[in-house]
Amino acid sequence: MVMNPSKSVIQHISFNENEEYFACGTESGFSIYSSKPYMRTFSHFFDAGISGVAINLESETIALVGGGKYPRYPANKVILWDCERKKSIKELIFKFNVKSIKLCRNHLIIGLERHIYVYQLPELGIFQAVETSFNPQGLCAASNKGPLMIVCLGKKEGDIQIFNYGSRIITTHSIFNVSISGLAITHNGYLCAVSSEDGRYIRIVNMSTGNTVQQLYCGPNKSVIQHLSFDPTNKWLACSTDKDVIRVFFIRKSSVKIKKTGIENYDLEYMEKRSACFSFETSVAEFRVPHPDSKAIVGFKDSQLIIVTRGGYYYRVNVNKDGKCKLETTKSIYNDV
Repeated sequence: MVMNPSKSVIQHISFNENEEYFACGTESGFSIYSSKPYMRTFSHFFDAGISGVAINLESETIALVGGGKYPRYPANKVILWDCERKKSIKELIFKFNVKSIKLCRNHLIIGLERHIYVYQLPELGIFQAVETSFNPQGLCAASNKGPLMIVCLGKKEGDIQIFNYGSRIITTHSIFNVSISGLAITHNGYLCAVSSEDGRYIRIVNMSTGNTVQQLYCGPNKSVIQHLSFDPTNKWLACSTDKDVIRVFFIRKSSVKIKKTGIENYDLEYMEKRSACFSFETSVAEFRVPHPDSKAIVGFKDSQLIIVTRGGYYYRVNVNKDGKCKLETTKSIYNDV
């Protein structure tokens, strides 16, 4: 179904927990797509705006937040929506506007400007409430394998809080002396990535100890970090910014034990020697988004980069052993939103 672009302006883009699917919230509803192959799998149109979508692979239930000029729901309300029955089944109402939502296994994670709330599904009982520093994006990240690990902002600027829900232990660690602009966690919860306020530095942190194990450098110019993502093998970190450039960083073996799989034919021994020469390590590959955009998310699927933009484009990119990026597929989401 091809929608009128004025009615289908994309307000939100996000991947599910393992990046097999991504969702778009628009001025007229929402759509869900498979990352590879690119294909729309589900849509629902309200003729009203959705600015937040979280997908749960283990059920037909997703989470929605209203937004835009004509929001479907108030911005302080989270709706659990049954895709099979095409109706809302539960809701949560907060005093303040919702900034982020995530579904991870049997947990719903909601980010507000000063709190992170974790709910147990399907009962929707509150599991944890955490106070944070000012968090206008509702930043938080969760693992999708092993014991649930969650990282979010600390109570003090530049700090993070790490939650191990297997042991129910919460620890706080100082990462920067400035605000944090981005968070990501490896699929197994071993490492997290934390970006600085100016978008120039990213630190890789051991989730067990809170120690910084690797430091990455995005360049001399300030930028807005829009999305961070580890690949499933913990070997690569991708970063998107408002400069329309996707950067891929190599994660050293000394940071975490990983398998020798991922982007094919990369010379890992060479990269480790290269990394050891710098206190701050630069990206090993860069890809410039063909259609300049204000917002892009990036993920990994079968050793390829999957890039989705708020401007309505989907890209699938190969990265070769020399760090060269080759665009394989481009799709216009507006032709299928």
